[in-house]
Amino acid sequence: GDIWSVGLSLLFLLTKTLPYAELRQQGFSSTVPLAVFFRIAKEKRPPKLPTGLPADVHDFLSKCTTFEPAQRQSATELLRHPLFATGPNASWLRYWNANQATKP
Repeated sequence: GDIWSVGLSLLFLLTKTLPYAELRQQGFSSTVPLAVFFRIAKEKRPPKLPTGLPADVHDFLSKCTTFEPAQRQSATELLRHPLFATGPNASWLRYWNANQATKP
């Protein structure tokens, strides 16, 4: 669950949109998170990743949100991911900076 949570948290931080937001549009209230949890468990699918994410961000999130825990990468493996390039040219930082003005 920890790696899954890292992926969902990063997705939220980068997009300012809650993962599985489409479930709320299908009648699931955001005030009833258990309904969303049951739906996720029933459908057994990762969250939809938005288009426009840098390729390394998309890859990292895909590896964090692989539905089957045994198939997810470990924290040690993920720390070696190219997403963690340092400096102001890191793709996630450019994406985040570019999108700060577009959403409240």
